[in-house]
Parts: sequence; C-alpha cells; structure tokens
Amino acid sequence: MLLQETPEIKVIGNPRMASIQVKGLFNPQEMDKAWYILRTFLSENNIPCEETLYVGKCYKKPSDTKEGELYYMANVSLPEDKEDLKLFPEIELSKLEEMEYACFTHKGSFDNLAESYGYIFQEWAPKNEGVRYDAPSLEIYLNSPDAVSEEELLTLICIPFNSK
Repeated sequence: MLLQETPEIKVIGNPRMASIQVKGLFNPQEMDKAWYILRTFLSENNIPCEETLYVGKCYKKPSDTKEGELYYMANVSLPEDKEDLKLFPEIELSKLEEMEYACFTHKGSFDNLAESYGYIFQEWAPKNEGVRYDAPSLEIYLNSPDAVSEEELLTLICIPFNSK
C-alpha cells in the first residue's frame, strides 16, 4: 500500500448520480452487490463504464455503524444528456453537492484502505484545522479490479476540507 501523504485540495461535485444506499453493519458483500447492480444499470442504459465516475460516500467508520444505520452509498455519474433512464428499484437519482476536499491517492488493495484512513485521521487531520467532520468522505475509484492487479488499484480518498 502506498499513500500520497500530502493531499491535493480539489472541488468535487456532480449534478447527476445514480446511487444505492448500504445500511446496517459493515458488510463488504452488500457493498459488492450495490456496485454490481450499478454496473448492470449502466450496461442496460448503454452508458459506457469507462466514462463513468465511481464514487463511494463514507458516512461513518465501519466500526462505528449500528444496525440499520446508513454507512455507505455507492454512486455512479450519469451523462447530462441521458434522459430516458431505465431505473432499478434499488437505485435512486441523487447529486453530489460541490464541496472542497483534501484528496489523497491510495495505491493498492481496497483491503488496505483502513491503513490509509488511519494515517489521514491520526496523523494528518490533527495538524490541519480545515478538516470538516460534518460531511461524508468520498472514495473515488480511478480504476477497476477487473482491469488491473490489486497492487495497481488507485483510489482517491477525499476528506471534506475548508481551505479558507
């Protein structure tokens, strides 16, 4: 696992997203199921997967989540000009509100994301007053385990931030 230790400050947002909520206790199988449904939705609506932004919204640490609580939302971006979408019952349309984030690039397995979050929240965040704890963090998946090895996976970890 490699983590870029100095983040880039970016404004991230997207007006059109298809989303699936994952509630309850932390369960990677439920997260995988949500992504599978979203990929199927993209395919059935003729939206190229490689032109889509894949964003996980993390509302709580998995260890802090209680039964029935929302802890994660899987999201895919939708083209502005695509109006006749065939929706699935699990999917809701949403938007990713534009916000400023401190973005760290994580290279390696998703299984090692917790180590990167550990550095961010135990080492980096206490030294930076701009960290916001009132909004969910994001994981933007820059490539896919279907296309590259685990060691080559790239995930942008985006922590809500106020640089002003």
